[in-house]
Amino acid sequence: MLWQFYQYHQSSFNLEDIDSRGRYNIDEEHLSDVISGNVECDAFVVLIEGGIAGFVTIE
Repeated sequence: MLWQFYQYHQSSFNLEDIDSRGRYNIDEEHLSDVISGNVECDAFVVLIEGGIAGFVTIE
């Protein structure tokens, strides 16, 4: 769901709207490639006091 929140934030720049399910369209294949390290992108989860606070991707 963090990626959905990211897409929400990005929608103010790219004007993307949600679909009929109330979600943003996410390229699941690209996200899977990022997570598995198949693209030149590093992904980090940000933790605060043991809880997930967000994430960072660096391309």
